[in-house]
Amino acid sequence: MTIKYLIEQLRVIMITGDNSLTACHVARELRFFRKAQALILDNEGSGNFEWHSIDRKVHLPVVPEIGHKTLVKEYDLCLTGQAFACLLTNHGSFLDKILPCVKVFARMAPKQKEHVITRLKQLGHVTLMCGDGTNDVGALKHAHVGVALLSHPLLDKEKERLKEAADKFKQQAPLPPNSIESAKSRLLDTINKKRHHPRMQPSRRDEMSAASHSSETSTAQKKINQMLKQIEEEEKAQIIRLGDASIAAPFTSKYSSIQSICHVIKQGRCTLVTTLQMFKILALNALVLAYGQSVLYLGGVKFSDSQATVQGLLLAACFLFVSRSKPLKTLAKQKPLANIFNIYTLSTVTLQFAVHLSCLLFLVQEPLKTLAKQKPLANIFNIYTLSTVTLQFAVHLSCLLYLVQEKRFKKNVLLSNYVGKYYEKISFLRMCRFSVPEVNRTHPVKLDEPFKPNLLNTTVYIISVTLQLSTFAVNYRGHPFMESLLENKALLMSVLFSLGSILMLSSGMAPELSAKFELVDISNEFRMVIWTVLACDFLGCFTVDRILLWIFGDIRIR
Repeated sequence: MTIKYLIEQLRVIMITGDNSLTACHVARELRFFRKAQALILDNEGSGNFEWHSIDRKVHLPVVPEIGHKTLVKEYDLCLTGQAFACLLTNHGSFLDKILPCVKVFARMAPKQKEHVITRLKQLGHVTLMCGDGTNDVGALKHAHVGVALLSHPLLDKEKERLKEAADKFKQQAPLPPNSIESAKSRLLDTINKKRHHPRMQPSRRDEMSAASHSSETSTAQKKINQMLKQIEEEEKAQIIRLGDASIAAPFTSKYSSIQSICHVIKQGRCTLVTTLQMFKILALNALVLAYGQSVLYLGGVKFSDSQATVQGLLLAACFLFVSRSKPLKTLAKQKPLANIFNIYTLSTVTLQFAVHLSCLLFLVQEPLKTLAKQKPLANIFNIYTLSTVTLQFAVHLSCLLYLVQEKRFKKNVLLSNYVGKYYEKISFLRMCRFSVPEVNRTHPVKLDEPFKPNLLNTTVYIISVTLQLSTFAVNYRGHPFMESLLENKALLMSVLFSLGSILMLSSGMAPELSAKFELVDISNEFRMVIWTVLACDFLGCFTVDRILLWIFGDIRIR
């Protein structure tokens, strides 16, 4: 059942040292082979290699005239160890074309198993190898993921016995079959004796009957305890010995079943997706917070200590629970993106920040007008500043993408060597120096001044915290690799609680609490504008992310 599940979701091949006919029969039974005919490349001791079917009705040369595409499309392929060595030496290009489509490798030596894995890695495939013997050590070591299977697992019968004994131990121990009759006879004898002793009190009679029942119960309980102790001693006697495969592989399963492969893949994909979404969340939160702090600095204000503390606590809970997501029980047919340097990640971060920036630019205009009446401000929020920063960032980002792509085709070269030459490749930017207009400030910013709450501080605080919370909700991945946001109850409640707290502070429902966190009262009209713009910001970011994910997202299994 596990093999069938893996074959439906992934590309599975068999590498064995058994005979080719035996391997093909097993592959047919396990549904590795699904086409009508299977071809084996072997020399049959004559020295001339050829493709032949199991029933010997089909014969083809090593490099057939029908082409490798037709060969792979019409037949299931099996390579023997000698045939693999022949192709590796004489027909390397043809081997690279058919190697990913070969379902069975038979009569393979340990070194040849290693060559299969390394060849697949050179072709750009991500490999996972599982094995249980010394002859699998090389392949386990060179695979991206190696899983060693132990040959001495706990027996299922022992597990069942232990479970049954535990269930009996939890339940009330029944009396043995013969004890019921003996209890009846003893009870009759007791009654007859009581007839000869009429002075015996009723309470004494009850004590005698209870004593007889408890003695039988304690006897049965002792037998159950003795059986449990025996099972535990037998379990301790079964010492699991790690073999050579366990030393070479990063993962070891104490069971001989390959069911652990599914768990490794699901856990690995969940971890990868969680890491990538954390990069997106951190990047967007940093950009939003940087803009908010710039606005406050130019306005001569800042966040108060209480505001920064509340913001840190709310976001810390979200960061804690977003990293505790669990994988789904089913294995997805697609695989996640391998790194953050891809079109989807960079484009979604850029466009989401554009939406956030538009929201911030629109909402801070009203507080800036109010604050400008009190003292002159330096204005960096103009077309020149925003456009030049955006374009220069795009140029730097394009160069980094170019360097990463170039690194893929040059093995054993550190990326830092390319990054060191980064500014040499884009030295033409140094010639493009633009004169930034000087800003005349009659009132320079004084960072030593005591904090005074105002409308600008309150607006930027509400906007920045809300946008950072929406970033968690939008960029949380969920299905098909991990729990959805609705299933991750801890993260969902954390986001809702944080959002509810910010809405309560901004609504003026608790003026004493707002004053405690040094937030000023906002007019009803401006409050509705803030809520409407933030809702549109969330919907816009969610739409942008899902569209880009649909276009540039997950990779289908080839």
